[in-house]
Amino acid sequence: MQGIGSQMSVSYKDLCLFPEVQLPAGFKMPKFDFYDGHEDPVAHLRGYCSKMRGAGGKDKLFMAYFSQSLSGAAVEWYTRQDASRWYTWDDMAHAFTRHFQYNIEIVMDRMSLTKMEKKPNESFREYRLRWREQAARVNPPMEEKEMVGYFLQAQDPTYFRHLITAVGMPFNDVVKMGEMVEDELKSSKIMSYSALKATTQAIPNNIGSLLGQKEHDDVAMLLMVLAMLMWNPVAKMSCLVIGKTLHLLASWRGVLVVYFVVISVVQSLTQLLERYQQTNIEAGTPIN
Repeated sequence: MQGIGSQMSVSYKDLCLFPEVQLPAGFKMPKFDFYDGHEDPVAHLRGYCSKMRGAGGKDKLFMAYFSQSLSGAAVEWYTRQDASRWYTWDDMAHAFTRHFQYNIEIVMDRMSLTKMEKKPNESFREYRLRWREQAARVNPPMEEKEMVGYFLQAQDPTYFRHLITAVGMPFNDVVKMGEMVEDELKSSKIMSYSALKATTQAIPNNIGSLLGQKEHDDVAMLLMVLAMLMWNPVAKMSCLVIGKTLHLLASWRGVLVVYFVVISVVQSLTQLLERYQQTNIEAGTPIN
């Protein structure tokens, strides 16, 4: 291959692996499913050959237009090959499968599915499609009830809290619930676990000058526990009982300011819970 300075040649004969191959008269190029190097290469070859049936089984034609079904890392691999080593379609197909066989060797198991978390920039629907695609690779195949259980285990605390009641429901219904949670998070109707945790951690920092280190740590711990109790209706507790308990603790510690600060937070969290319950009542979701 001739070079131009430090650049590779851009002539047609150098760029095209099969410059002599022409499409048969009347042949219409089918629309391929693209392979980017991250799935089963054999499955892609089957799909490609099925769509190229109108080409008459000509090896050179199959090889020349194979790149039309590739993208990303796969098309880069194709363009870097020495086509002179491929005498038949089988030669190219074997080279292709050898290079991307690691996708077959990486076997998805059930525990791996529980670690497939939703990405920050990924919609719940996109996440569901990605997760479900990998779940289909698990062997032996899972029943729907089992699949739902592993899907719930893969959720972050915010989604898990709202989807845990979906145990036993069809997978598609669980997905619909997840999309509802996503919409409510976007509209600020519900607060995410991370936001709630950040808020409870920020409060003791703001009153740090009024308390000693020990009292500061106690407040931080209490706020986090209270936030979890209020955030999770499954663990309901009377705010009156909480207030009395905190009063005794504050007196015992000799820091009355702890009582007032935490009671204020309890009241705020109570309002948050009431708002959450009202939202679920309006949506027709049962409250435990």
